[in-house]
Amino acid sequence: MKLIVRLILLVIMNQLSAQSDYWIKTYIIKFNNRSDTNYYPNYFRSFEIRNDSIFSFLYSADTTSKLRFGTGFGILDLDGNLLQYRSIPYTGLYNYFFPEEMITFDYRNFYTSVFIKTNNEAILKYNYLTEETKIYDIRNSVCDSCFLRFGGMAKDPNGYLIVAHNISVPNQQDSFYRKVQVIKMDQQGNKLWTKVLGGASTNGNSNTCNSAYVDREGYYYIGTSYENQFGYYLTIVYKLDSLGNVINEFKSKNNQQLGAVYDICQLSNGDFYLSSERCDLYQRRYSLSTEGVTLLGPDLSFKKSKTIGSHLYGWQGSLYYEKIIPANDEGILLSYNGYNYFSYTRYDSTKMKLDTVNTSIQKASLIKLNSNLDSIWRRKYVLREGIVKHWTDAEESKIFELKALPDKSGYLLGGYSYRDNAYEKLKEAPYMPLLIKVDNDGCIIPDCGKTNNIDTKAEEGNKLFTIYPNPFSDRLIIQNYSSNKLLYRVHDMQGKLMTEWYCDDPEETNIVLTHHWPIGVYVVNAVDSDGLAHSESIIKQ
Repeated sequence: MKLIVRLILLVIMNQLSAQSDYWIKTYIIKFNNRSDTNYYPNYFRSFEIRNDSIFSFLYSADTTSKLRFGTGFGILDLDGNLLQYRSIPYTGLYNYFFPEEMITFDYRNFYTSVFIKTNNEAILKYNYLTEETKIYDIRNSVCDSCFLRFGGMAKDPNGYLIVAHNISVPNQQDSFYRKVQVIKMDQQGNKLWTKVLGGASTNGNSNTCNSAYVDREGYYYIGTSYENQFGYYLTIVYKLDSLGNVINEFKSKNNQQLGAVYDICQLSNGDFYLSSERCDLYQRRYSLSTEGVTLLGPDLSFKKSKTIGSHLYGWQGSLYYEKIIPANDEGILLSYNGYNYFSYTRYDSTKMKLDTVNTSIQKASLIKLNSNLDSIWRRKYVLREGIVKHWTDAEESKIFELKALPDKSGYLLGGYSYRDNAYEKLKEAPYMPLLIKVDNDGCIIPDCGKTNNIDTKAEEGNKLFTIYPNPFSDRLIIQNYSSNKLLYRVHDMQGKLMTEWYCDDPEETNIVLTHHWPIGVYVVNAVDSDGLAHSESIIKQ
């Protein structure tokens, strides 16, 4: 047996490829000035990248604080190592809660939008060198005691912040009517102007903002949805000059079936790309809506819109977009959180039989489109812990931020990994910060974008997956190539089953947690629904 193991090790070591610069990582957050683990939720909300450093605001929970839910700040290197983490101290009676977006002009002072208390939000300014905090108060300019919620934030080339909020504007027709408030402020919190935008007030209708963007010439764009007098959602994109005057706008038509605008980007030719909602033409409100991408010309003229969903790309379930950015080479890149449906069996004691339970979770995903909105590739990143026997076993990954790497070699995605029973099974926090670094093809495994299912089966003898790295340590990354449902099993050299799971999505990247496995040789087997099988030997060091 020892001779066989040595031979396997020799073969594996002779086949090793160069280590990847790309990875997926979760993080254990410590309490400030203490060594014990913080099991309360902490996750990445937004980040900025400069040279070899990642600066990030995190949703933060810290039981060492009186008001534990707040905002944290982290610094990492481009290898994903967490170098520093601090909960941001608050002053007064209320906490800095739920950071949104991140803006910096000098990479010393960072700005984010935070929730202070009911009907009161603010811009938080944090200097990571001195740990000094400042709060710039924001209220509903129409009704001081009325609703106020964050919509979007951007910076202009002259060093100003553009901040949009959704506000309630009560009137005789509708006490819950909403419009969009836009504020321009300097870096000291001084407000230069405040504008209120939105379609005309009608009974039961409102405006909602989810995005703000500034182009290269310094014009401001506010992406909104508006429910008109017929009850159909429309898209309105306002173009403002530096004084806050509306100088142009795009307003969709009913038959274009457009709704909310989640993010905006612009390519070098001047065209605008909106991650936008698509609404059913005959369905009022959001109940039959899905997500799409809308292309506008430099003058905000409508060019085309496509649904990103099951009809076009074979995706099952709903999508919730977060970011849209220009790709490093050509086209655009969208990050989103898609609902994936799965089922498990349970014993129903009242019926005294096994039942199939259908449910769903969200998965962190990335899709690349060309400038004409045609799909190039799609990736999904899944942290596996075995076969799902209950919904509490299922891992949910969500991403909130997407940025290109400074050298244009790939992208960085940030959010969280959630598992309901993580403490009981893994001694980890249910919510853990999640960071993913991928290449320009969305790959963690080198060159995964150069292999497709058809070529692999024809040229490599029904190879159903690729495994990386080899040898491995705390993570095992498996790239799925089969369009059929696969059953994966991993055994050690004594035949002990280490883990097993199902995968039924081509181009899915499975990340298996292996820090608790002993050093040694393992065999990964996969069998698809047609009976095709594939196995590989790997080593943990």
